[in-house]
Amino acid sequence: MPHSITSIHNFRKCKLFYKLKHLDYVPEGKKSDAAERGTFLHGEAEHFVMGTKALHPELNSFNYELHVLRGLYAEGRASLEGDWGYTNDMIATPWKQRYVGMKLDAIAFSEDKTYAVIIDYKTGRKHGNEIKHGEQLQFYAVGAFNRYHELEELTAELFYIDQDDITKVRFTRPQAMRFMPRWQKEMAAIDATKEFPASPNIISCKWCPYGPDGTGHCVKGLSKQ
Repeated sequence: MPHSITSIHNFRKCKLFYKLKHLDYVPEGKKSDAAERGTFLHGEAEHFVMGTKALHPELNSFNYELHVLRGLYAEGRASLEGDWGYTNDMIATPWKQRYVGMKLDAIAFSEDKTYAVIIDYKTGRKHGNEIKHGEQLQFYAVGAFNRYHELEELTAELFYIDQDDITKVRFTRPQAMRFMPRWQKEMAAIDATKEFPASPNIISCKWCPYGPDGTGHCVKGLSKQ
């Protein structure tokens, strides 16, 4: 099973959820309205940057940033919806052969390609997700430096659409690469796991598609009823 920042977070949250979703590929059922909206707005941002649609009203707070990204894309200095694959040593590899996978919404480069900006669009809550989202930026920074060897620095940005806010974290190559052994160690520990018990709690179970309010695959899950 290829790893991702999402699968790592899901493993920490509940090992049974991780197994059902990422190992057994149990369908989660219908997407929530919030998830559907997030997918839709990601698509709207992508189409605008590609020049195939006008800017959606819900993205107006990022008008300047998206226009800049659109210009860089037209110049060939930005790419969208990248599928980045890596070996367990974090060496870039084709997506279908990946041990680790990363899906970026956008990356843009300076003219000399020694500096880049990574962008990820977020819908939903910011409060309470700061640590998880910060780890995502670390993860993507490691991926970018391992894929683009001329990079010296980058800024990773989260566009919080519902808060009209942008979080930015700047990394040098040495700063980012310090995180790599930690991620490799955690992924190796996941690989070695043999048992996947449920971790029922009122927060995780509330949104779990496999509990008693969903598919019923988890008999220990807490119901919202």
